[in-house]
Amino acid sequence: MKRLLFAALLALVSAPAGAATPDKPSQRAAEVVEALKAGQAPDSLFAPSFLAAVPPAQIARIVQQLEAQAGKLLGVQDIQVDTPTTARFVLRFERALATATLTIEPDGAGRVTGLRITSVTPLGDSLEKIRADFAALPGRSGFAVIKLEDRGPFVPILESHSGEQFAIGSAFKLWVLDALAEEIAAGRHRWDEVVPLGPRSLPSGMTQEWPAQAPVTIETLATLMISISDNTATDTLIRLIGRERLAERVRATGHSAPSRILPFMTTAESFALKLSPPAERDAYAKASDAAQEQRLAALDARKILDSADIAALGAKPTAIDSIEWFASPEDIARVLDSLRRRPDPRVLQILGIVPAVSNEVRQRLAYVGYKGGSEVGVINLTWLLRRKSGSWMVITLSWNNTASAVDADRFGYLAQRLLRLGALEQ
Repeated sequence: MKRLLFAALLALVSAPAGAATPDKPSQRAAEVVEALKAGQAPDSLFAPSFLAAVPPAQIARIVQQLEAQAGKLLGVQDIQVDTPTTARFVLRFERALATATLTIEPDGAGRVTGLRITSVTPLGDSLEKIRADFAALPGRSGFAVIKLEDRGPFVPILESHSGEQFAIGSAFKLWVLDALAEEIAAGRHRWDEVVPLGPRSLPSGMTQEWPAQAPVTIETLATLMISISDNTATDTLIRLIGRERLAERVRATGHSAPSRILPFMTTAESFALKLSPPAERDAYAKASDAAQEQRLAALDARKILDSADIAALGAKPTAIDSIEWFASPEDIARVLDSLRRRPDPRVLQILGIVPAVSNEVRQRLAYVGYKGGSEVGVINLTWLLRRKSGSWMVITLSWNNTASAVDADRFGYLAQRLLRLGALEQ
């Protein structure tokens, strides 16, 4: 999934320490902000090494994206010079503050060699503002910030449409991880068990490029499934576990509408169904669970994927309201609750490999686990968090739009606001 805009907006290019004048970083910070406001990147201000890594057009696009979410860039404040060649400062937008760091050349010119903008913090944010911004998204959307309890039901802290079903893309892989953990706990499989890689799916991932039936451990498959959302690794695990046991775990975790996610498709089956003629897609969508399972058993996914125009899947939303994996924000919280209760430490280790939050947020929490999902018209972002006090939380948000692609940057900014308001400030 696309890297969130706020995580690292401009490349940081290191420069050696040197003997620049003490006030030069402060001066450059103010000049950089004026240049950003004007949409310029003069050679007299930015070093050639920086402009080679981040061309002026890219700088302008980044500022435009930031201003689309945070309002007009107004100026700079709180400049702090750390060394003769580095400084920290705050960018003030109409609706947010963003922290930034810069590095300059050690010589007399003192041109900027590194600039990083992170930690965009909304001003005066509130649940009401977040609800309003969710409501303004075209299509359907919902979110939940939920505290997980050791006993009894979970406790919603913030929510909107948290009981409604949404297409969630690759976030369905959370149920695959839970079912796999159950298989291992029951002694039917082991993390170090070596199995042949299954038939190729489409990206995301890397194993679709590996040799057919390459030997690979189950732990490696699970790690790739969660950390880079590898589809071929996922499909191999689905076949290993079996649809019946996956269905058992879906029901055991308390999914509120299991027929919306069952029978459990592989990613290759999902792609093949979406690339089938509309009449066949409609017939599958209208069939009973049992009839859908029969259709999947007869589906030659590999033949369809080898002959179809794969680019069609990236053109517009395709059957996202019928051929997908569906779950409500509360359903996602339930499967994460199951995962965090697993005594096997590998489960949370795998879920925590790619936390998808800024270093600032990560340092304020004891644990961060993440899984998201997306396709054209669909996006889900989901975190399992543990505060340093010991309490567990889930933050999950989904957006579906059958008419057009969703804006991942806009949604990512909403997610960061939820993380800050729900997990850090509650």
